[in-house]
Amino acid sequence: MKKALGTIILTLAALPAMCQEGPRILYNVLYEYYFDNREFAGHEDYTRSQTFHSARLTPMVGVGFNQDGNLHHSVMAGIDLLKNMGEASVMADDRKIENWGLFHEMSLWYNVETKVGRKDLSCFAGMFSRRFSAIGSQDTPDGAFPGRNIPAVFLNDELRFYDNNIEGILMKLSDRRSYAELGLDWKGKYGKNRREQFLIFSYGKFSVTRCLNAGWAAMGHHYANAEMFGGVVDDHTVSPFVELDLAPFTSGKLQALSLSLNGIYGYHRERAKGKEYDITHGAEAALDIRSRGIGIHNSLYYGTSQYPYYQVTSPEGTIYGQDLYRGNPFYQAKGIAGSWKDKGFYDRFEAYYQPHVSAFLDLRLAFAFHFAEGGYQGWQQKFSLVFNLDKVLGRRSSRMKSPERHEMIM
Repeated sequence: MKKALGTIILTLAALPAMCQEGPRILYNVLYEYYFDNREFAGHEDYTRSQTFHSARLTPMVGVGFNQDGNLHHSVMAGIDLLKNMGEASVMADDRKIENWGLFHEMSLWYNVETKVGRKDLSCFAGMFSRRFSAIGSQDTPDGAFPGRNIPAVFLNDELRFYDNNIEGILMKLSDRRSYAELGLDWKGKYGKNRREQFLIFSYGKFSVTRCLNAGWAAMGHHYANAEMFGGVVDDHTVSPFVELDLAPFTSGKLQALSLSLNGIYGYHRERAKGKEYDITHGAEAALDIRSRGIGIHNSLYYGTSQYPYYQVTSPEGTIYGQDLYRGNPFYQAKGIAGSWKDKGFYDRFEAYYQPHVSAFLDLRLAFAFHFAEGGYQGWQQKFSLVFNLDKVLGRRSSRMKSPERHEMIM
């Protein structure tokens, strides 16, 4: 990464140089539809029954140019139009959302792409789509690669959709056999009742042999104080993994056939307790099989709670909960009823249909079933649709990537 950072600095210093060609107008439109109905009646210890039902339109426009054939610069701006279904209805305890309330948030970023030896380097700075990140694109309809090795302990389904922008920096380095990323996401500006907080995250994957891959996912969360209350929490998690990918040996009969094993280890400290820290640990095995768009994905976690302070009351008088922990709450394991140190299990089985409609349209219908301590917990019915104008226009080169998944050729 030191070499990559040096390349970025040299690139910025060279901007005044004569460009190889004039600026070009760049544009894209991304449409996303998201439906997620959760039914946990009688089993709401971990999370409650609810329905997420929304649509988002993200138009983007900007300029880009090639500096010398090996350097490409672009600056983009966009806006999210987000509609939560049913929000326009007037109820006694809810405010009617008028049309101007549909403007969710801005996107504004700079991107540079170049070569570092034989590797492709891409860097973003500003407010940009989480889909540019492997960790952010785990649950996208177009295959979840390379994020399928990333446990949901890092980011849950709804935050991936509703908190869809990274605000900070992302660097990505890849070639035909490896991929790595490092990013900073600033989640909170210090305020009267708003905590200062940021995330540092990383993901990497490399090919050991034709069928064996290895890598890591990691995230450090600094959850600091606000003007009106104190309390600082350090929340850091790392997950090394190995993956056996057998799909290339099925003569094209299977689109996916993989088995992965992740270790999940956490370092947690609530500074109000002094220098005391807590170590969490566990393992997760995941199986992914898909043929002709029909697939199953099963993940099984066993270990301590990965969220030791989930039920702890913060200095402002509320539990930390999902304000601190952004992942799937089922990773509390037995921590909901006893000590977070008590080991428990969580199994998630998902059956899905993901047809190949076209290069620019992704559809996914899924049914997920959850099992934890006490047995069956409930299920989800999920449907998502993504339309990407960039793919209609045929922009499939490395220059000006659209917000889509990253691919590696093994």
